[in-house]
Amino acid sequence: MGKSIEPVRMYFAFRSPYSWMATERIAQEGIEIDPVAFIMPPADTPPPNPISSPAKGAYVARDVVRLSKRLGFAFVLPDPFDIDFSRPNNVFQLAKEEDRPLPFMLAAYRARFVEGRNISEDDVLCDIAVEAGIDPDATLVAADSIDLRARSLMELEKTLEIDRPFGVPFFVYQGEPFWGQDRIDLLLETVRNSPEA
Repeated sequence: MGKSIEPVRMYFAFRSPYSWMATERIAQEGIEIDPVAFIMPPADTPPPNPISSPAKGAYVARDVVRLSKRLGFAFVLPDPFDIDFSRPNNVFQLAKEEDRPLPFMLAAYRARFVEGRNISEDDVLCDIAVEAGIDPDATLVAADSIDLRARSLMELEKTLEIDRPFGVPFFVYQGEPFWGQDRIDLLLETVRNSPEA
């Protein structure tokens, strides 16, 4: 498949195992993406939190196990599950600015959901950075950078009100939205059938 002229905008969150699976699929299919860290929803949308309901949390835990098996991905539930996501988000922004977003995303997701590591910790972030081809010293500075956080927010705000994402993974291709890793086949079909492809 030839590369499309317009990349697929992908809203993701390191908290989400569904974003992890979607990122793996996107990488396998060779789809060019413009990833955007979904660090806040549009103003009139409540923050998505699948484990605010115990029943939904139990469902997601079960669902991720069966989906990862179906896709052939090893999966480990991270412990703790909730961490300081601002640190990997900041380093992602550095990776994006260094044209290494997908390698960083894959390394971070695999550290979190395959190895069960805490991706907010310095040593883990440095391991991820090395794997993604990013300087580990710059990574430690980036992790707590207020400037990178502000740039990440500006990046999100460029398209937030246009695309109106309300959860992750959320894809937009030529103005057409696709929500959820279970819509990736439909997204791929749309990209492949595009006149630009």
